[in-house]
Amino acid sequence: MKLTYLFAALGGAALLGHAQAHEVTYNVSLSFNQVVYEASHPDWDTLFTGTFSFNEHTGEVSKLQGSLTQAMTGNTVSRQLSHQLSSVYDASLGGYVVSTFFQDSTDVFSGGGFATGGMNTFGNQNAYVSIFVNASDPTTALTSAQIDKLAYGDCTDGSLMGMGMSKTICMTGWVNHAKANLAGGTMQGTYPIMQTISAVPEPGAIALTLSGLVLVGFAARRRRTVAALALASASLGAQAATYNVTTIWEEPDTAPRNTIFEGSFDYDAATKTVSNLQGRLSESMTGSPSSSSADYDMTWLDLDHQLVSWYDTALGGTFAATFKNNSTSTFFGGGWTPEAGIAVGGIYAGFPVAGNNPGNAYALIFVPDAPLTSLTQAQIDQLAYADCAPGGMMGAACMTGTSAAGYGSVGTMSGFPLSQSITAVTPAVPEPGSVVLLLTGLAVVAGVARRRQHTA
Repeated sequence: MKLTYLFAALGGAALLGHAQAHEVTYNVSLSFNQVVYEASHPDWDTLFTGTFSFNEHTGEVSKLQGSLTQAMTGNTVSRQLSHQLSSVYDASLGGYVVSTFFQDSTDVFSGGGFATGGMNTFGNQNAYVSIFVNASDPTTALTSAQIDKLAYGDCTDGSLMGMGMSKTICMTGWVNHAKANLAGGTMQGTYPIMQTISAVPEPGAIALTLSGLVLVGFAARRRRTVAALALASASLGAQAATYNVTTIWEEPDTAPRNTIFEGSFDYDAATKTVSNLQGRLSESMTGSPSSSSADYDMTWLDLDHQLVSWYDTALGGTFAATFKNNSTSTFFGGGWTPEAGIAVGGIYAGFPVAGNNPGNAYALIFVPDAPLTSLTQAQIDQLAYADCAPGGMMGAACMTGTSAAGYGSVGTMSGFPLSQSITAVTPAVPEPGSVVLLLTGLAVVAGVARRRQHTA
């Protein structure tokens, strides 16, 4: 009897532990050394301490949140940053730049940005911190190039500087290679900047493992182990569902040929995370309007690199962008966002040397909290694409698709988002590794049960 429970427990623990191993919780701490206080108050550094989740299967970072101290108050006041609104994969550095905010908005500095310093918009009262997570192993020590991505900005009361009522300069910090001491940001800047990440036990995994042990032990006792374990695996191994997506941008100048993105993605309803977005994007300036083919013989670009994803609370869903290249560099200046494209008139990255154009393209989709729900017009207005590949070029300008309602301008060829449809491909299923462990556990428990029968 005892041996039966022991093997059943081991099989259940292995199965349930693997089912939960894909998402791991980590502690993260950052220290921005405030140069201005080095002599008088060396312990008055700006500190961020928090946690995040890392999906070992997809490499996605989610739920970054924590506390940011205010050095100007002697660290007696801190701000809780609870809104992870940006996660950008940097292929050259092998990891994610992830940012979490005080407000449920990325508007921190004047003009609405958050990645560089600036004057605070009056009444904005926002703050953020950006960390870097190595995709291969989050606990790996950062290189100097990765440290360059760390930054913070605090535009809330207690961190604003100025005279009298004109306190509009925010406390900021990052690495500035233009300065001899590398200290970037306001208040004489911050340097050095340090980050440490360590894994923490996952309480949910422990609880599920204990529940699994009870379930497996009971199943062994009742000699219904196979059915019980299969049920447990089906319910606990489910990670994400796969969906197909089709997004259409109407192109008045190339009608009846439109720009179309056809692809698929995985969606985790528990974390509202989109991963593995990939598909193909049509080039409406190619092909022939008189073609009898359903797609007018247009050229299609493979977009296989999901590099950007963020959650939008106001719209109730998740944005995700997938790229032709394993890089987000699309427009002149290196940006990719619809706003960046509009700002430079759709000019390609590497301008004015045509040979320097990386020929990138992307599609930006929106996945509502209930993925099969039809999009509202406000959500459709945020869909966008850009095509800087040869078939999408008009001189120095890339073909783009945006809405006037969402971004203040339609695309470079008057293209605008028309519709998006999402359909389910498969229900949530156990991961292949979980199935292997399940079969192993079943074999062990069945062997023990058979031995018990022989010895009875």
